[in-house]
Amino acid sequence: MERLVLGLTNEDDLVVDPYMGVGTTAVASLLHNRRAAGADVESRYLAIAERRVRQAWAGTLETRPLNKPVYEPDANSSSARVPEEWTAQPVRLMEEAGEYDPEEEDQSSRQPLSDANPESDYLTVTL
Repeated sequence: MERLVLGLTNEDDLVVDPYMGVGTTAVASLLHNRRAAGADVESRYLAIAERRVRQAWAGTLETRPLNKPVYEPDANSSSARVPEEWTAQPVRLMEEAGEYDPEEEDQSSRQPLSDANPESDYLTVTL
């Protein structure tokens, strides 16, 4: 997220994260002189986010250095191999197995987004 914040925003920009989770985007924003706002429906995640944002603000949050290379496992290590049980099962498409017929799919409710509301440039969703 840090690279995205740096690449897509300028200093003093407001970075909004509507699915804030544990605050990774907010932390990255604060560390690089951006303002941050976010929301989430999970109070336990917001509590973690608040703690992390406070630590970032105080300069006590441990973070991975931006210039540290991403770990690439050796091709022969167990973490780089596809588990054998994944490759042992044959892959079959639902259509080939007779479990899906595209002709039976209800197309009546599908319409292009551009035709959803010709009076507006916005998609309106009513719950």
